[in-house]
This record gives sequence, C-alpha cells and structure tokens, in this order.
Amino acid sequence: MKTILLVDDEPLFLSSLADVLANCFDDVLLLTATNGMEATRHLSEEKIDLIITDLKMPVMDGFELLVHVLNQEQHIPVIVMTAFGTPEKEEQASAFGAVGWIEKPIDVQILSLTIKEVFARQEGLARQVRGNLFGISLADFLFILENEQKTCTVTVKINQKTGDLYFNGGVLVGADFDLLHGEQALREILSYEPNAISLENACRKKERTIHRSLSQILSGVPATDNGILPSSQSAVDVYELPFEEHQMKGFFDRMLQIGACVGTAIIERETGISIGSASRTKGFLTEATLQVVTPTMATMQQQMAEMGLASQFEDVLLVSKSQYQILRSLPRHADFFLFVAFQRERSNLGMLRVQLAEAEQLLYQ
Repeated sequence: MKTILLVDDEPLFLSSLADVLANCFDDVLLLTATNGMEATRHLSEEKIDLIITDLKMPVMDGFELLVHVLNQEQHIPVIVMTAFGTPEKEEQASAFGAVGWIEKPIDVQILSLTIKEVFARQEGLARQVRGNLFGISLADFLFILENEQKTCTVTVKINQKTGDLYFNGGVLVGADFDLLHGEQALREILSYEPNAISLENACRKKERTIHRSLSQILSGVPATDNGILPSSQSAVDVYELPFEEHQMKGFFDRMLQIGACVGTAIIERETGISIGSASRTKGFLTEATLQVVTPTMATMQQQMAEMGLASQFEDVLLVSKSQYQILRSLPRHADFFLFVAFQRERSNLGMLRVQLAEAEQLLYQ
C-alpha cells in the first residue's frame, strides 16, 4: 500500500481532496496535515511515498517543509499545488527533476493521473514518466522559489564551506560560495550534495551578480534570448534602496486599502527587479509581467524626453478587459517606478490616480 501526505492549511479543501482521492485509489493510505509542522510529524512516523503540498501556510510553510525534506535526505517525490501552474513551467520542472505541479483550483482527474504515473514509475512500470523517482533536489527547490516568486536567502552548507543564493520576487539575483560569485557560484553549489540548507525570508543581496533566470541557466539559454531578463553590459548592477522599510510598508498598506487595487510593486528601472510588492492575489507579479512593464516604462520615458516633455511625464496606462495597469514614474527616485494593477470594473480612473499620488507621498515621509 502506498501512502500519500496531503498538506494544506484549508481544512475543508484538505478533507474534500482526501475524500475524492480515496474514491480514486483503493490501495492508498491518505494522511493530512494543515501545515508543515504537522507534516514533519507524519514524516517521522510513517513511510511516505508521495507529498502533495501547498506552499503558503501558517506555523511552517511549504517552503520550510521542503527544506526539512531535503535536510533529512528523505527522497520523496513532491507535487506542488500552485497558483502559477502553466504548461511551460511544468515542462521546465520536469526537465529539472521535480515530480510535478498542479494548479489551483485542483483538477482531480489530472492529479490522479499524475499520482498513478508516479507510483507506476516507483514500481518500474513506466518508462516515460515526468519527474524524479528519487524525490526533490536542491535544483528543484530553487526552481520552486523562482516559480512562486519568493523573496528569500537560501544558505547551503557543503562540507566546511557555506554558500548563499539570493531571490528577489522569484528572480535569482546573486549567489556566493567560498570565493566564487554569480553563476559560477551557483554551478559550484549545485554540483554538490548539501550537508544542510536553511531559508531566511529576506533577500540579503543588493548587488545583482546573476543576469539570467534560474530556468535559463539550467537549460543553457543565453540572457539575450527572448529578452527574458533585462541585461546589462556590466558584470554587476549595484543599486541602493532609496526607501526605508516603514515607508514601503506605509505605501503598500495604503494601496491595499483601495478596494479596486489588485496589487502594487516598486521596480528598479534598469534591471526590472521588484524591490518590494504587495497584492491580494498570489499571481500578481510574475517574471513575464516584469518583462513587459520594464521595457514599456523605459520606452515611454525615452519618447517623452525626445519630445521635450520629460518633466511632464507622470505615468503610463495599460488597459485590458479586466484591469487598469499604471506604471508611475518617481521623480524623486528616477531609478525606480511604481507598477499598480486595479480591477477595471470597480475603478474610477481619475480617482485612482489621485489616490495613487497620495499614497506615493508615504514613500517620502
């Protein structure tokens, strides 16, 4: 009999998912946990064949749970429940070894088929099954951080040496290991089995030493292909954060008080890195979004300057069927701009611009 551990902080969803899967499998034991801490107790007491987990949970989240699995060298396949599931992400994850992604809301048929494929591979019955029979690896974990837009510092101990990997909004901005930096440090770290891994929910790097996404690096795609990440001619991009933590918190809190606001971010103009964001929805700020808004803002600023209207330039409005998206310049901090998305059906555009301008002043107090 196989044992599946389901981890999610929504009890009704968790119970419902367990009931549905119980009807799909006759020979599977289903265990549930509402956070990572509960899950680790099951892992210490039971032989688990597959973990299906959400990532955002209280007490101990899914990221910390995966760190625990890595540190304990428990080679258990993992399926991540995510709001960011796309065929492209699934294909990339498969190439790097992660078992799979299942997008919320859950399609039970797809999930049950994925589970059957994993078990078939474990029994040696399937030759071409996506994923890694031996469970999640450090590379898989880093890919999850990228996909889930995590801001954090991952510290890896390898023998007597320590390495750090820095993520800002899911963008791998730097890596250090011994005397190595950037991509060279990343490759060195991934060439070893780590002795221990820890996670800090803050990016401790202000210097950008990596200019390609993790996906690009692991798949060998050059930085200039498809414009996936804005690139620079210099080896290191250095920027000083112009805002205090309380200023950014005040701004984000004020913006989320606006009922129509979906989310907002402060973006570094040259690199396209988000130095801070807040949103009501999990999928607000993606790498694909940054790829669009950053060059759009740069182009408009250049055009206004060429017309002699640079001093009058305030913002760019992007309109879709569901949203107004505003890219607002910051005259006092020209290296940064604001990106804000509003629900179109709930918005009065003129009032939104007034409210945005008022909230912006909190960045200077």
